[in-house]
Order: sequence, then structure tokens, then C-alpha cells
Amino acid sequence: MTDANRNVLVVDDNRSIHEDFRAILTARETPAQQLLDAEQVLFGTAELQPKPYLGFQIDSAFQGQEAVLKAAEAAHNGRPYAVAFVDMRMPPGWDGLETVQHLWEADERVQVVLCTAYSDRSMHEFVERFGETDRLLIIKKPFDPDEIRLACIALSKKWHLARQAEVRENELAAQVAQRTATITAARDATVFALAKLAETRDSETGDHIARMREYAQLLAKTMGQTSKYRAIITPRFLRDFYRATVLHDIGKVATPDAILLKPGKLTSEEFEVMKRHTLIGAETLDGAATLDGDSGFLRMAASIARSHHERFDGAGYPDGLSGDNIPLPARIVSVADVFDALTSRRVYKGAMSAEDARRQVAAGVGTQFDPDVIRAFERCFDEMVAIKGRIEGLEADDPAIDCGLVDEVGADLQLMPL
Repeated sequence: MTDANRNVLVVDDNRSIHEDFRAILTARETPAQQLLDAEQVLFGTAELQPKPYLGFQIDSAFQGQEAVLKAAEAAHNGRPYAVAFVDMRMPPGWDGLETVQHLWEADERVQVVLCTAYSDRSMHEFVERFGETDRLLIIKKPFDPDEIRLACIALSKKWHLARQAEVRENELAAQVAQRTATITAARDATVFALAKLAETRDSETGDHIARMREYAQLLAKTMGQTSKYRAIITPRFLRDFYRATVLHDIGKVATPDAILLKPGKLTSEEFEVMKRHTLIGAETLDGAATLDGDSGFLRMAASIARSHHERFDGAGYPDGLSGDNIPLPARIVSVADVFDALTSRRVYKGAMSAEDARRQVAAGVGTQFDPDVIRAFERCFDEMVAIKGRIEGLEADDPAIDCGLVDEVGADLQLMPL
């Protein structure tokens, strides 16, 4: 009994019943029982064994409503009842069935013993009312004191074991969550490192993936605030999207340096080779997702890698998709990628000012870009400029953000970031 919750609630409209329960569950062995035990020892029929002190703490309620209030208060104060003995008939208030139902609403853990002297309620009715539950026992009046003791001991111990199991389950869940978070963080760091490694082949791309990821995340969150996308851009979508966007150009690891780092305009043959990075990236990420059993961010990353150079009017590559046939994550990344490319120095061009890039990106609405993404871009443009400044270690109003040479081919939106 040392591990059991000893708090017991007796619910009965008859005051003498409460006294009976106190006598049965709180008192030590009665004098008569002590004499009987001594007699058995005296005549050698038994050895004197110390009887356990039950020590249950009994609270009384005389109507169902009062019982529910006490149960809710006890649970709130951290001393919940392990067992409640509930009388079936307690006029003029709730009967036992209604009382039990409300008791479980106040404290779902309490174990209930329904006490009845009547046979007008069948077991089938109890099952229909409460379903198949292990929290309810039924005892017929008049009851035997030993039956009450045993039921109370067993149910209070059951309450304690269930609580122990719940605490342990919560501890294990917390440990699993912590380990999962650690593994996820390590995986994300590895993914970012791989993407960064691919990026280092071009020394002028700098913090492109870091900036582009933040731009894309901001655009997605902004779109997710609208009624059209609220059910699509969920917290799960945003988590997967944040992990996936850094891998958009992972296929460039297979692009020859002579093409990737070429300072001048690519020939048509070279451009065809460059375009293959979308397919290589998608195939690589799809393969990784299959091996990992991951249907989340790696699948999304594969769709982004393949389709972020598609155009809303169908003139993009590699599949010539148009409109909503382009995966939403790719449509968002397309805008973030172009904005960062325009405002960054590359081997083939200088950096454009943020404001000029804004006008040029907005001019591509409905042709290169999804109008919904452009609306989000216009709404959060100032925040995107702040992101650029933060990542580059500059203040948002630093003129260095808005300086740079505009390459003569940069004004042509047909030239999408490679």
C-alpha cells in the first residue's frame, strides 16, 4: 500500500454509509478482531501477524454535483482521488450513472465503484452507457467489508500503476522527442553542409542558399496567411520547405566547371548541359528519399530541384510545365532564387539594387512567375531586404545593399538564374 494513492471519495445521500466506509477503510484492526487473533495464537491455531493499516483518506459528497466539484478541485490541487464509491440512487439529484459520467469529465483517471441495492439497471445498460471500460466496478448492497477493502486496495494500486506507466510513457516520449530533435538537427546540418559544399564550386555565390532559404520561407509564410493557401501551407509544409529549399541546385555538382563558372554567355549546347542540373538533382534526391523512406522534405526537395526553373507561362525547363502544374514549392523558390540572383554578383554579371530587382521580378508576373507568389513578394519585400542585410552582416538601410552594377543582360527576364 505504500505506493498507492489513498484518497477516496464516497458519494452517497445516506450519512450513515459514509461512517461505514470510514470504519472499513481508515480504522486499524477492531478490538474484537484483535481478541480473535490473540485467541488463535494462544491456542496455537495461528501465528500473530501484524495487520496492515489501510489508512485511506475519505472525503464525503452527498450529491453527484458536489462530488464532481470535489473531484475537480482535488485534481487541480494535486491530490486526486484514486477511487470513488458512488451510490446508484441519490434523490433529488443525479443518479449514479450521471454522476459517474460527470466524474470522469472532471478527472478521467478516477476508478469508480458503483454501489446499488436495486436490480432495475442491467449490466447491458451500464455497458451501453460507458462502453467497455476498466475503470468501473459494480457492487451490490449490502456489501461485505472485506469486499470493499479488497476493491479499494486493488483499485488504488491500479490507479498508482497506471499513473506510473503514464509518467514513464511521458518520460520516454520526451526522450524520443529529444533524440529525434538531435537527429533532425544533425540531418539538417548535414544537408545544409552538402548544399554549401556544392555552392563552394562558385566562389561568387557567397551566402546564396542561406539567403534564398530565408526568402523562400518568408514568401511561403506570407502566402500561408491567405485563405487560398492556409490549408496547404501548414506548419508541416513550412518545416519540410525550410529543409528542402537549400537543395534546389544540388544537381550542379555534376555541371562541368567550364560551364558553371563561365564568365560569358553560354552557347546553346552549354545551356543544354546546364539545364540538366535540374534532372540530376531531382533524380539524386528522389533516390535518397526512397532509401530513407522519407516522403516529406526530400520528396519536396526533389520537386523543387526539378521544377524551380519552370515558368508560369510554360516556357521554362526541363518539362515545360505551366501555371498550377508547377509544384507550389518550386513556384515559390523560383521567385526567391531570381531575386537573390539579381541582387548578387555572379561570374557573368554584377549585382542589381534591391529596388531594381523588385521591379524586374514584379514585371514577370503571370509570365515567369506565379501571380500569387508575386503578391506575397510585394507584401514582404521590406522584410526580404532586411534578411539580406542580416545575412550579409549589413544594416537593412546600408547603401551597400542597394549598390552594384546592373549587367546589360540582367534586365532581360528571359535570362533566369542558372
